[in-house]
Amino acid sequence: MTKKIKLVAAIVMAFAAQGVMAATVDFGGYLRSGSGSSTKGGTDVCFRLNGDSALDPGYAAVDGAGRLGNQCDTYGEIKLGAMMGESDGTKFGVHTLIAFGTQQVADYEQTIPAFREAYGSAEGFGSGAFAKSTMWVGKRYYNRKDVHIVDLFTLEVAGPGAGIENIDVGVGKFSYALMKLGNANYQGLTGDPGQQIGRVTLAGDPGQQETNHDLRLEGIDLGKAGSLGFGTNIIRSNNTALYGNQLNGYSAWATHSIVMFGGVQNGLTLQTAHGAGSLNGEGLTWANSTNPGVHSGWRVIDAANFEFGDKVNGAAFLGYGKENYPWFGTTSCCLSKGTDRTTTSLVVRPVYHFTENLGLAVEAGTTRVRGSNLNYDGNFAYTTNHLNKLTISPQLSMGSGFYARPVLRAYASFYNWNKGGAHACTGRDCQTAVAGTFDNVTSARTYGVQMEAWW
Repeated sequence: MTKKIKLVAAIVMAFAAQGVMAATVDFGGYLRSGSGSSTKGGTDVCFRLNGDSALDPGYAAVDGAGRLGNQCDTYGEIKLGAMMGESDGTKFGVHTLIAFGTQQVADYEQTIPAFREAYGSAEGFGSGAFAKSTMWVGKRYYNRKDVHIVDLFTLEVAGPGAGIENIDVGVGKFSYALMKLGNANYQGLTGDPGQQIGRVTLAGDPGQQETNHDLRLEGIDLGKAGSLGFGTNIIRSNNTALYGNQLNGYSAWATHSIVMFGGVQNGLTLQTAHGAGSLNGEGLTWANSTNPGVHSGWRVIDAANFEFGDKVNGAAFLGYGKENYPWFGTTSCCLSKGTDRTTTSLVVRPVYHFTENLGLAVEAGTTRVRGSNLNYDGNFAYTTNHLNKLTISPQLSMGSGFYARPVLRAYASFYNWNKGGAHACTGRDCQTAVAGTFDNVTSARTYGVQMEAWW
C-alpha cells in the first residue's frame, strides 16, 4: 500500500512540475457595450464627419468629435498568455489575443472573432545592451500608441512578423520589427465584399504583400525637458515584377513627452507619410490601384492627461493635419485636381469626482475638414465640413483616477453640423448607415448608457 501511495505521489509531483512552467498566466482584455436612442427614436445613433481626414484612418471617434457617448457597438478583446518559465536567464512566454464585435442591436448577435495576436517572446537572452531586450516572433499588435478619448491609434503597426525591442544603446532603447502585411480581401457572410457584420478574411492577392521595416529609438532622456522618441517605417513591395514600385513608401514620426505644472502629462507627436506608407505606420496594400506618388500627408497631434487636486482630472486632444489621395479631388482615378484635405480637431474631457466612485464627465469636441469634393458630389470648390459635440455623462467608476475601470455611465449627447457635413451611423465601428432620419437636419440629440472596462 505504501508503494502505491509513493507511486501516486510521484505522478502528482511530476504533473505539478510540468505546471510550474506555465504558472504565470497573463489574462487581460477590453470590453465596451451599451444601449441608447435619440430624440427621433430608434436604436443607438452616432455621428461622423463627412470627408476623409488626415486624423482618422477610417473609423476612429476623432472624426466624431470624441468617443464619449458616440460609440454604438459592442466590442471586446480577450488576452490570454503565459510566461512559460526561465532557462539560462532567458524568460520565455506565449501570447494570444482574440477580438470580437457586434452591432449592438439585439440579444443574440453572431460574431466572428479575429485572431489578432499569436506570438512567442524571449526576454533577456543576452548580455550588455541585450540584457533587457525582448525577441518575438508571430502575429502582434506591435507597440501601438493611442489617444484614448478619440480612439485614435497614432501608431498601429499590426500583423505577422518578428522583431527585437528595447536594446539599450546608451541614449535610449532601440527596437526593430519586420512586419509582413497583405491585402486582407474582406468578404461578408453574404458574399458581399466589404460587408461588415461578419467579416471573413480570404487569401487576397499574395502579390500585394508588403514588407514593413519598423525602426524606433525611444526613451531619450532630456532631464527636466522630458524625453524624445523617433521612428520610421520603410514599406517595400514583395512583388516588384508584378507591381513595380507601386507598393513602396515610407512614414516617419517623432514624439516629445513631458510633465508640466506638476499635473499635466503632455505628448506632442509629428508624423509624415508618402506613397504606400500611412500616417499610423502601416502600409497601404491597395496603393497599386492608384498613383502612389500622389499620396502624401502629415499631421501634428498633441495629447495631454491632467490632474488638478483630488477632484478634477481628464484628458485633451488637439490635432491638425493634411493628406491627399487622387480621389479626394475627383471621382475618376489618378487626377490631381484639389487632392488635399486639411483637418482640425479639438476634444477635451474633464471629470469632476464627487466621491471615490461617483463622478461627472463632460466631453466637448469639434472637428472639421476642408477640401474639394468633400461629399464626392463633383463640387471641386474648396468647402469645409464641421461637426460639434457636447456630451454630459454621470458615471460610477472603480476609483477616482481618469483611467479607473470598470466604469458605468449614462450620457446625453448634443450634436450640430453644417448641411451635408456629417452622417448618422451605428453598429460596429459606426460603419452601418442610419438612412433617412437625419438627412435633412443639422443637429441631433442622443442618450444612452454604456459600460467600459479593461483589465
